[in-house]
Amino acid sequence: MVEAKKKGCAMALTAEERDKKFRETLWHLVVQSGRSERKICEQLGHNSGYINKLLNGNADPSYKGVLELAEYFNVEIGALFGER
Repeated sequence: MVEAKKKGCAMALTAEERDKKFRETLWHLVVQSGRSERKICEQLGHNSGYINKLLNGNADPSYKGVLELAEYFNVEIGALFGER
């Protein structure tokens, strides 16, 4: 379980909170990249709706998908889930 510190107490993030953080972070990375979702999918070798499905919560990335996204956007894996 992922833990976050708040006022000296450890709080565990729920699966729903981690999913929300992932979708929010991915959305920001896509926007900041200036590339279309379709272009990113093409460059990653996924079907054209892959990023959209991730953003809408209609699909979950595989471990390999998380690695690919982190590498593509040049971020640490934890950053995809809102960790700093």
